[in-house]
Amino acid sequence: MLLSHAVNVLDQIESCLQVMADLPAEQRKYYAELSLGRHVRHISDHYLAFLSACGGTVFTSEPCIDYNTRHRDSPIETDIHLAREHIRALQRKLASIQISVKTKVTVMSEIDCSDMQTYAFSSSIERELLYLINHTIHHAAYMALLAKQKGIYFPENIGVAPSTLTYQRQLSE
Repeated sequence: MLLSHAVNVLDQIESCLQVMADLPAEQRKYYAELSLGRHVRHISDHYLAFLSACGGTVFTSEPCIDYNTRHRDSPIETDIHLAREHIRALQRKLASIQISVKTKVTVMSEIDCSDMQTYAFSSSIERELLYLINHTIHHAAYMALLAKQKGIYFPENIGVAPSTLTYQRQLSE
């Protein structure tokens, strides 16, 4: 269940990219100028770190998700069409992994902004899928806010937390 949601939440990013791709050329430039592409790349980095840890199904040690691994200055930061292809490829790879959500993993991430300090802790595939979902929604919200500054509007529910959508549905009942 979580795996399919982690795949599907990338549809929000694809929707944003579709809106940007459909704009006239003079507005498509905002994809790079507003750093929307950096948000897409950042989301991708997290999925790639996750997928790297899930690369095999037989492990001699606990898989490690290293969120420090980044692919800065990637072409997907400036090329909308390449970014769309990349997001779809991530979805296909994620949908094809064969790993139990209960599998334990080690997560690594830097924790200090003034000095390089990496912290490693225990987690699970299940917990990290939930993180990917929330992280993607969070960055989709930023993308929507940035685009809105230039009069570019993404679909209504882009970047809205599932709990907020549930609350809104309850209000309308």
